[in-house]
Amino acid sequence: MNMITKSLAAGTPVDAVRALPRSVTGFHVVIETDMELEDMRASLEGLAERSAFDLAALDECARGTAEEGRELCAEFTLAATNGTVGDPQIFALLRDIAGRHRWNAMQKRLTHAPRGTRI
Repeated sequence: MNMITKSLAAGTPVDAVRALPRSVTGFHVVIETDMELEDMRASLEGLAERSAFDLAALDECARGTAEEGRELCAEFTLAATNGTVGDPQIFALLRDIAGRHRWNAMQKRLTHAPRGTRI
């Protein structure tokens, strides 16, 4: 049997990449819209008020692949205490956004903790 690490055998059906401690610091989402920038900003700020995130930036995306309207890039940063937020909080805000707007891409922002640090 080939050993991948000290504790995982090659036949073990798990992800063999060692996960480093990390925490969510925010996320980036692309929204397709024909709304004015300030109207979209007000909408997203209202949705973020009830979440673990603040709207940090909202700009037109450079790529502009939306068939109708345009794409806006929204950057949300962590407003909650570090280490208390994960995928469920991101998905909750994305569900709220999806209730009002059409989004087509999302990317989490993460930070890795130094070895020995508990997150």
